[in-house]
Amino acid sequence: MNKTMTSIAKELNITLSSQDTINYSASTYSEIFMGKYKDKEFEFISFFHELGHIKIKQEFIKKWKYNTLTIELVLKKQEEEIYSFPIKLLNGVLIRLYLM
Repeated sequence: MNKTMTSIAKELNITLSSQDTINYSASTYSEIFMGKYKDKEFEFISFFHELGHIKIKQEFIKKWKYNTLTIELVLKKQEEEIYSFPIKLLNGVLIRLYLM
């Protein structure tokens, strides 16, 4: 791992770990595991590949939580009969929110 990778990971609050027992990279929600690389350029590219996975996961989770809350609110209002949504509209909203 080079200083640039370490600096970027630190700036983004992502843990960067060296794993000498693997020859690939992997990631979780907030950690990148870098294996052994003979080619330092490929290692650098792999770091950004895993960084992309992390950012996608984080954005998906943020969006999912928002959409889940919105869906729950719509269904709660429907249950309370505060609003009476036509079923086509309700289905359309739920499908659109799910696909966002």
